[in-house]
Amino acid sequence: MNYKSQKPPAKEGIWFPQKPKLAGDWPSELSVSVRRWLAAVPMCEAAGARRLALCLLCGLPASGKSTLAESLRKRALGESVVVVVTYDDVITAASFSEELASRLGQASGISAEPGGEETSLWKQLRRLLLQYIEQLIDAFLNSSGLVQPFCVSEKTWHRFIGCLERQGLILNAASDVKTPSFTLNIPENNSLCLVLDDNFYYQSMRYEVYQLARKYSAGFCQIYLHCPVDCCVMRNRSRACPVPDQTICLMEQKIEKPNTKKNTWEQNSLIIDSSEKDSMQDSKIPDLISQALENPITPVEEDYERKVK
Repeated sequence: MNYKSQKPPAKEGIWFPQKPKLAGDWPSELSVSVRRWLAAVPMCEAAGARRLALCLLCGLPASGKSTLAESLRKRALGESVVVVVTYDDVITAASFSEELASRLGQASGISAEPGGEETSLWKQLRRLLLQYIEQLIDAFLNSSGLVQPFCVSEKTWHRFIGCLERQGLILNAASDVKTPSFTLNIPENNSLCLVLDDNFYYQSMRYEVYQLARKYSAGFCQIYLHCPVDCCVMRNRSRACPVPDQTICLMEQKIEKPNTKKNTWEQNSLIIDSSEKDSMQDSKIPDLISQALENPITPVEEDYERKVK
């Protein structure tokens, strides 16, 4: 294919070659960044039709993440529909224990590393949930039905769907089909703010979501809820199903707060003191989400400063 013979449009100042049918057809003089930009054009166009932002809520258990998530869901954010996905509601402690017991009973050999099987299962379930979230993103951007991905945990998928149904996001699917497709209850002119409620204590966990936002040219932002560990422990003890105090103290030692100086992908982050009563009404929160919606990430962007332990 002769790219040099193609003439640029008369009114355009920049010329890009036509996208080749085969990956090997790219002209050698094109930089890697330009090639990636061209490869992502169809996805960028799809994402450009509807606005989407992923907002992460991270912090210690009982730091106020779920309270803030519910406040955001009820708060008017212009023409944006706010949907909350709480990880603990999809990957429940009871279901995790049940799945782990089943695997330990069926496995012929168990990892010799203490907690190895638990860690492996936990990571797998988180990856599954991220796949469900990607299915939701794809359905929203393409105004298509939400379909269960291949090879999933049926119970986990049903809890994910239940989470969306309780918020009125999806309509019931037909019961007479093998692979039901759910219709999203979001008007075409509305944008979507997808709030993910989890500890996200490692930056690698958050970076996976950032990569998903970049893949679909969506906006991305983080809200870190800072709360003294003693305050979190006291709040946790008043819960119906508290986690062990030791779990909170251990996580406080391991948690990696957003680092805007080190990680360029964490620039759009906000740290609030959730021990204060009025912190949930901080005007910077809706401004952060609006900024994410108005400034989506492009797939060509690179993160050279990322260093994950």
